Amino acid sequence: MIEGNNSNFSKDDYRSKNYSGNWTKHWLQQADKSAIARKKSIHEAMWELCDEKAEHMPESVFKFYPFTPNSLKCLESNKVYLNTPENFNDPYDCFICSDQETFAKTFFIEYIEKMIIYSKEL
Repeated sequence: MIEGNNSNFSKDDYRSKNYSGNWTKHWLQQADKSAIARKKSIHEAMWELCDEKAEHMPESVFKFYPFTPNSLKCLESNKVYLNTPENFNDPYDCFICSDQETFAKTFFIEYIEKMIIYSKEL
């Protein structure tokens, strides 16, 4: 951490929370350069660079959307709907990271439990 500014980066580095310019522009340019140089998709490059925007993350994020049956379902089940990366339009959209192995195990267990319940209903 650089002394006196509570950041791991100098204030001239877009990754610093003390950066005074448009950090999102620089981050997206870096992702673009990385994708081209490494011959990867822009989504892969953005995923690899998600830690570089960590200092800019707010403590709270709010999602405002119209009241619909789907929004009520999300509230009742304590879940959040996430769009596909192709439809992301905000630099925070792709910050959510997960452990793929844990996700796969959880998904598989939930699927088996649903199949057991479904088979008992038949």
